[in-house]
Amino acid sequence: MKINWWERSVEYAFALRHVKKEALIAPLSGPEERAGDAVFQINESLILIKFKRSDVELNSEQSKFAIGKYEEAHAAI
Repeated sequence: MKINWWERSVEYAFALRHVKKEALIAPLSGPEERAGDAVFQINESLILIKFKRSDVELNSEQSKFAIGKYEEAHAAI
């Protein structure tokens, strides 16, 4: 059986499981999606999330951060 990657399905499943219904959720599309797939409000913070298909693809996001900031963001989340 072949499993297809449905990016939006993964994003919405995450939101349903981990984000309160009254929280702000802003999916991104087009040029803005280069930064991330969605912006979530959690408490008083805004979190930009980029969903990846596999762990191998996670490293591609590190270049978007200043030196040392990727590890800081990862630890905070």
